[in-house]
Amino acid sequence: MKSQKELIYHFRKFWDFEYIALEKKGLGFPKLEEAIFHYNMHKSDENLKFQECWIHREFVDGEELRTVQITYEDSNINRVVRLWGSKREKDGKVLAMTMDFLNMETKELECEIDILNKGGDN
Repeated sequence: MKSQKELIYHFRKFWDFEYIALEKKGLGFPKLEEAIFHYNMHKSDENLKFQECWIHREFVDGEELRTVQITYEDSNINRVVRLWGSKREKDGKVLAMTMDFLNMETKELECEIDILNKGGDN
């Protein structure tokens, strides 16, 4: 499986992310955007700190995929929260979506939840 990756956006400032990725629909991934809002609406703003967002165009075996990774620090649970997803561009089919929880100090993965299929893997 041959893969070629191209960076579309890399946000480090929340206001850039909010304006370009969310308001102007630069995220290009409605299902993942829905997951962001679902997670954020259950959290207090002072508990969540936006870290960064990467948006890539990836070509795998001739197919164009869009991959998105959004990272927050959640002080309420003392974890780094990473939302990640991949979708096929030609038909919009979501291939994978996960929510990962990492140790804030070591950055080691502690829990991964498949939010596309609503399952968990510890």
